Amino acid sequence: MMTYCAHKGLRSDDWVSSSDIRNSAGEDILKTMEVKSMQTKVIQCINRVRCRKVTDALGNCDPTDIYILLPKGKLGDKLLEGIKKEMPDIRTMDWNIKFTEAGRKKRSSKFEDSLIHYFANMNAGQYLAKDIKTHIGVSTRQWKRLIEKLKDETSELFKSMKSSGVVLVQSLKGRGSTTIFVKA
Repeated sequence: MMTYCAHKGLRSDDWVSSSDIRNSAGEDILKTMEVKSMQTKVIQCINRVRCRKVTDALGNCDPTDIYILLPKGKLGDKLLEGIKKEMPDIRTMDWNIKFTEAGRKKRSSKFEDSLIHYFANMNAGQYLAKDIKTHIGVSTRQWKRLIEKLKDETSELFKSMKSSGVVLVQSLKGRGSTTIFVKA
């Protein structure tokens, strides 16, 4: 912004925040300045590695591999365009990354563990859900989340409870409904 004002003169806050203000390419000035600022930061980061160290009299440097994830879409394209403009000899290559969640364990809430542990120590029979809710000390909001997971046949909680021989049974909906757990 300071550079712009140095060339064009001081502007008011209203002028800068107005979405009607466009640059020569027809883009919002503030968005353009944000992209330019990001481009500058990325280029500075790239130059902090070995490519900034000059190795001969011509100003060349050793080849350097840099891996960077840029956002998809227009923003990523503009960032890459700016990098290529400022670093004309840079060579870019796409690389495919597949992010998987295989190594990531889904966290269960302490109340899920409490519910599983509660029924592990119980005899076969029917148990009122409201009594269990009170016994394990879960809030109404968290209890609703637990019930949703217990209804979802793909959830880990559902599978764990089913393997323990426990099922959730709801009679009716709304007022007058009764929710019970049945342990076989």
